[in-house]
Amino acid sequence: MLLANTQPLLCLGKAPASNPAIALQLTGRAAGLVHQFAVGFHLRPFANLPRLHTTVRLAGIKGAGISRFVPAFGGLFNPAALTDGQFAADASAQIQIDRTSPIAFDFSQPFSVDAKIQNLAFRRRAGGKVWAGVKLIQADKINISTTGHSVSIPLVNILMPQAFALRQGKQITILGLPLAVTQATPAPPVPTVTKAIHMPAPAAHPATPAHPIPASAGPSAVSGQPGSAPMHVTVGRVVVSGCDIAYVDKNLHIRVPLTGMEFEARNIGSDSPQHPVPMGFNLLVYSKAVTVGGNGSKAPAPVRVAASPATRSAATATAVATRAVKPVSATRPHTVSAAGHAAAIAPAIKSVPVRHRKLFSQVSANGQIYVYPKLHGWIQTSINGLELAAFHHAAANAGVTLGGGVFDGSTDTRITSPQNMNTHVKLVMTDLKLSEPAKGPLRNVLRLPAPLDVAVAAIEAPDGSITLSFGVPIRHSHVSMSAVEGGVIGSMAKAITIGIASSPLKLVGGLFGGAAAKPAPYPPLFVQYSPAATGLTSQGDAAIRRVIHLLANHDSLQVVVRQQLSTADLAVAAQRANPSPAEAMDLINALRQRQRRLLVNRVALVGRLQGNAAIRLRSAAIRRNRDQLLRLDQRLTHTRLAIEFLASVLEPGAQRESARRTRGVAILIGQRREALVKTLLLASGVDHIHRRVHIVFPQFKPVKSAVGGATVLTLVRVTGRQH
Repeated sequence: MLLANTQPLLCLGKAPASNPAIALQLTGRAAGLVHQFAVGFHLRPFANLPRLHTTVRLAGIKGAGISRFVPAFGGLFNPAALTDGQFAADASAQIQIDRTSPIAFDFSQPFSVDAKIQNLAFRRRAGGKVWAGVKLIQADKINISTTGHSVSIPLVNILMPQAFALRQGKQITILGLPLAVTQATPAPPVPTVTKAIHMPAPAAHPATPAHPIPASAGPSAVSGQPGSAPMHVTVGRVVVSGCDIAYVDKNLHIRVPLTGMEFEARNIGSDSPQHPVPMGFNLLVYSKAVTVGGNGSKAPAPVRVAASPATRSAATATAVATRAVKPVSATRPHTVSAAGHAAAIAPAIKSVPVRHRKLFSQVSANGQIYVYPKLHGWIQTSINGLELAAFHHAAANAGVTLGGGVFDGSTDTRITSPQNMNTHVKLVMTDLKLSEPAKGPLRNVLRLPAPLDVAVAAIEAPDGSITLSFGVPIRHSHVSMSAVEGGVIGSMAKAITIGIASSPLKLVGGLFGGAAAKPAPYPPLFVQYSPAATGLTSQGDAAIRRVIHLLANHDSLQVVVRQQLSTADLAVAAQRANPSPAEAMDLINALRQRQRRLLVNRVALVGRLQGNAAIRLRSAAIRRNRDQLLRLDQRLTHTRLAIEFLASVLEPGAQRESARRTRGVAILIGQRREALVKTLLLASGVDHIHRRVHIVFPQFKPVKSAVGGATVLTLVRVTGRQH
C-alpha cells in the first residue's frame, strides 16, 4: 500500500481559501481480494466552502476473496465466476458551516452538506459491459444537527440506474454474478425440536408502544450509549429518472428491456413510524421495442378494401381489424430430446408474425401508506399494452400456441391492518390468439368446461376483449396461492358459463322458444344506411312499412332482425373511435364545459323541484320537473362516459387498443340501428308484436363494401307453441 501526494502540499498561509487542492493518491493491492486499487483524494479543507472529491478504482476483484470476508456472498453467488471484476466510482462532498477562522470547525452547530456520487459502475472484466451501475446520485442541502440528533435530506436525485440479468440453462446471472447452484447432495436432517424456544427481542428494535417514548429516554441508535438520543433521518423526496435495465431469458427467448423510469418516493425516514405522516410513491416504467414473432416469418399482408376515395385511407388504416388469424395447434412432444421438442413446437413459433414493437407501453405503481398509529393505506399497480406475442416461445414450450394479443392488468390493494389486506385484480386481454391440442395443459390446469378455443370465444366480448376480475384476500400477512388460483379459475369458469349460455349460436337455436320455424315465402328486406349512420332513409322506412304490413296480415309470421356491418362502416368507426391526442383534448375540454353547464342547470332544477314540493304544487308539475331532472341526469351520465372514453385514448398503449375501440364503436352503431328498427316495429300496433320481433346481437363480421351496412329483416313462419 502506498500513499503519495501527486503535487506539493500547501496549507493555510495568507490566503488559505485560494490554495490549490491537497491531492493524495492511495494505491495498493489486497492479496486474494483485489489485484489493484487506487483511491484519489482532492481536498480543499480551508476554502470558503470546504470540499472533497474522491475517485475509486478497483481492478482484479476476486469473488473467492469476498466470500472469505463476507460468507453470505459465497452462499448467494458463485464466487469462482468472479476473477477479474472492475469497479469505479467518483464521489464529492461540499460542506457549508459557519466558521470564525479557516480551522475553526464546530460541528456542534448545524451545518449542511452537498454530496454527489457519479459514474458508479461494476464490470466482470476489464473493458466489459456494465452489469450494475448508476450515472449520478446527488443530494443537496443535507441539513445535519449533531445536538438535535437529526439529518434532514430534502431531495435525493438518482439518474440512470443500470442493471442486467441473464438466465441461460440452469444458470441465473444477476448484476454480473451467477447465483450459487444448489448442490445435489441432500441436506442433513433438521433435528426435531419439541420445546419451544423464545428469543428475546433485540434491544435496538423495541416494540413500538401506544405512546412513543421520548427519544432522549432510549438508547442511541448510532452510538449505542445509554441516555443518548437516536439520530432521526428524514428524506423529503427520492427521485429516480431514466434507467438502462434488462432481463434476458435465453431459455424462453424473452427479453425485457427497460429504458425509461420515473420514480418518486416521499416522506421517508425514521420519524414515520412515530408520527401520522403518509409515505407515498409513484412509479412509471417504459420499455423499448423488441422483436416479436416467429423465426423468420413475415407478417401477413394488409387486407385491401375496395372503398371510395373519401374512405380509402381510413379503411386501409383499419383493415387489420378485419383480418382473420388462424392459430396453429402445437403438439406436445413425447420425447425429452431437444431436437424433437424444437421440431414439435416449430409450427407454433412460425405461426406468429414478426413485428418490432414495444414490449409494453407502461408499468405504473402508486400508493400511500401510514405506519403510525397502525399500518394502513393503499397501493395501486397497472401494466398497459403488454405484447403477448413476445412470450410465444414460452407458450410453445408448454404445448400452447400463443399467436398474439395485448394484455392490460391492474391491482388495487387496501391495507386495513398490519396483517390483513384486500386486493382486487382486473385482467384484460384483447385480440387473444390462443389454442392448444385436445386435452391440452390449459384446459386441465384451468379446469375449463369446454375446449380452449370454445372457452376463449365464449368469454370474448364483441370488441375482442376478455376481462377477468377477482379479489385476493391477504390474512395474517399470508397470501394463499389457493385463493389466487381459485379467484382466477372461478372468475374464468363463471365468465365461460355465462358466455356459453348467452352465445349467439345458442340464442339462434332457441330463438323461437322451441317452436318450429321455417322460411317464409318472402325475400329478406334490407334497411340500408350511409357509412356509420344510424338514421333511416326513405328506402329503409319503406322496408320497415313492408314488414309491418306482412306481420299485420299474417299472424304466423315473425321477424328476425340482424345487423350487417360493412367495411365502409368500419372505416368511419375507426376515425370516430381513434381521435388524435389533440382532437381528444379538444373534445374533452368541450365536454367539460357542457358538463359544467348541465350541473348549473341541475342545481337550478333541483331548487325549483324542492320549491314546488314545498308549496305543494300540483302533482303534474312536480312530475314534469322530475322527468326533466331524469333526462338531465342521463345527459350528465352520457357526458361523463364520453369523457372517460376520450381519456382512455390518451392513456399509454392506447394505440394498441385502436382495433378494439374500432370494433366497440362498430358494434355500438349496429346496436343503435337495431334499436331504432325495433322501436318502429313495436310501435306499429300489430297484434302480439312484442313476441314476434327477435333481435340478434350485432356481430363483428363486416362485409367488403364501399357503402354503409344494413339491417336485415328476415321473415319466418312459426308453427307450434312458443315457450
